[in-house]
Amino acid sequence: GKQWYQRRVRARPRRTVLEVLADFHSVRNNLDIRYLFHLIPLIRPRGFSIASSQCTKKDSLEICMAVVRFKTIMKKDRIGLCSNYLANLPLDSPVKLFIETGSFKFPTDRPIIMVGPGTGCAPFRSLIQSRAGSPQKLILFFGCRSAEHDYFFKSEWEKIDNLQVITAFSRDQERKIYVQHRIVEHGAMVWGALVNGAVCCVAGNSKNMPFQVKEAFKTVCRNQGGLTKEDSEKYIDLLIKNRLYQTETWYFCSILSLIFLHHAL
Repeated sequence: GKQWYQRRVRARPRRTVLEVLADFHSVRNNLDIRYLFHLIPLIRPRGFSIASSQCTKKDSLEICMAVVRFKTIMKKDRIGLCSNYLANLPLDSPVKLFIETGSFKFPTDRPIIMVGPGTGCAPFRSLIQSRAGSPQKLILFFGCRSAEHDYFFKSEWEKIDNLQVITAFSRDQERKIYVQHRIVEHGAMVWGALVNGAVCCVAGNSKNMPFQVKEAFKTVCRNQGGLTKEDSEKYIDLLIKNRLYQTETWYFCSILSLIFLHHAL
């Protein structure tokens, strides 16, 4: 019973309450509707990184959001509740929100290496806007599927002198290229920044990316710094302990598109 339940109900993709009730007629026929509403959890708040700086936009904010809309392997439609709600709002509609402090701590006196594929670039765009033109060296590894369709900030970032953007467009060539590949390819530059006290900040999808990016940094430590496998792991662990390697990641499903929403505060 329990193993079958795990395979049938909790397996990816998880079934909705309605789909479970449709499969289990005996439960549906004997379930008190009042009890059903006690089982359904409240809708939780959705968190989005602010993708703009008050240095450039004093009375508004922007977010970089993935609109979640896809079909499961069983051909069932799935949509993201909050992302589709926001995407379908008429222009200038009021939105209730609250602001929380993010986990990143960005220094002002040392280089910053940012790794932000997809919507993971959101907190870094805010930082870049606030530090544009400063003496601080900013390095961004940005990845998306297509340069033509997904590289929304290209013209904006090209104008910033103290920013170096290294891109990875996974679908623009036969071999898929991701940010972790670019980190290794630019290992000499990355290692030089680390030696000079750079802070590494990683944001984006938490499914596989954070682990793969961390492994890429370990590879750089071995290839460029001459560290052993064990020492490279200790080195990255030490960076994490000293807040010189920070992550802010989340999980989301398939991305159809990235959009921007502008709402006055």
